[in-house]
Amino acid sequence: MTITPSYLCNRLGRANTQEDDRRCPSAAAAERAGYRPCLRCRPETAPFCPAWKGTKSTVERALALIEAGAFDKGGVDALAERLGMGARHLSRLFAKHLDASPLQVALSLRLQRAKRLLDETDLPISVVAERAGFSSSRRMSVVTAEPTDSHLNPAGTVHGGLAATLLDSCMGLAILSTLEKGIGQTTLEFKISLVRTITPETGLIKAEGVVLNRGRRIGTAEGRITDRDGRLLAHGTTTCLIFQR
Repeated sequence: MTITPSYLCNRLGRANTQEDDRRCPSAAAAERAGYRPCLRCRPETAPFCPAWKGTKSTVERALALIEAGAFDKGGVDALAERLGMGARHLSRLFAKHLDASPLQVALSLRLQRAKRLLDETDLPISVVAERAGFSSSRRMSVVTAEPTDSHLNPAGTVHGGLAATLLDSCMGLAILSTLEKGIGQTTLEFKISLVRTITPETGLIKAEGVVLNRGRRIGTAEGRITDRDGRLLAHGTTTCLIFQR
């Protein structure tokens, strides 16, 4: 806060040339010393107040709303409306300050919330998914990967073992999502079919498992691998043994 004779000014970049210029840590300190605003700037935007932080303050408000569950019942448009701005502008602010979209931040917070519930409670995964803000426990049985040159086989395409690993994982997670905490599962057998060639140029691929049947000792599930355009790349089925840990 720059102090000039009888005035206080928030312009911190350059001091005036008066001999009695001095600085105070806040507008309140300057006012207590008997100075008043020069009205060329706004004392309410002094350091450490919300307006001083500018757009970062808006992002912090958005994060607080997301943490409170704003995305559980609405999307980016609803969140932006609560903040009094457009969805595109809000997305630009998130990209500037967090290098991520509002949806990506919300998903990250949901995953953190789910992990805390899994670690600290005995709730089944289906309940954890609901309380973490996921619309369905099926979201807990999705596995993604981005093929690289390290996944190539001698023929120059992605080795089928990557597809097998993704399918085995997502199908097992689908079965696990129906079990109480303390109950485990392991694969007895699984079968996969490769429909399309996968290469590093395919980009991000997603494997999602769905339960077909789950009894007390045996569970069955199916899984699908798709690319970013939703095209089927591979599919499979599994049979899992259910046991007490």
